[in-house]
Amino acid sequence: MNKAILKSGLFSAILLISVSISAQVQGQSRSQNRNQGQRSMPAFNAKNAVGIIKYNVKKIIKKTNIKNEEKRREVVKVFSAYNQTIDEIKLLNSEKLKDVERFVNETQKNAMATRDRDAMRFARKKANEKLAPIKNQIIIADQELNTSLKQILSKEQFERWMKYRQFKKEALQPNLPERMNNNSGGYRRDN
Repeated sequence: MNKAILKSGLFSAILLISVSISAQVQGQSRSQNRNQGQRSMPAFNAKNAVGIIKYNVKKIIKKTNIKNEEKRREVVKVFSAYNQTIDEIKLLNSEKLKDVERFVNETQKNAMATRDRDAMRFARKKANEKLAPIKNQIIIADQELNTSLKQILSKEQFERWMKYRQFKKEALQPNLPERMNNNSGGYRRDN
């Protein structure tokens, strides 16, 4: 009887130790994953931040399903003018875009090393201030493009264009780590 109690006590102790070691290992791997997510911030891209997009006219004609040859020619003309405007904006502001990009990326790197979120917020705020005039030029060019297309395209074709445009604009947004995209406060929900 004494041996049975001793065996069950020894078995219980071994079981308890293995469970606690397993829990510690899982906790360490979770904290490592959390720290890795913090280190992998996407690099700042000034062209994406201001919304610079050059459109492929052939793709747009296909996506909007334009069959009429005359409409196609008009759309090609409108997008050629738009892409040329975007090229001019990019060329005239290339130094400013590079400088802002360099400033934000260096500040981001230093802020991540020192874990200084205020420095990162300051850098983003300064970047937004410096890029605002360029962004306004892009917005005006986009509005002119949409006005011209609204006159040329049918309602359905224009709606397809707007969906495609929205898709392209969303593609410019940086892919933040999962915990930053999630609105649940950083906790993963299992559905």
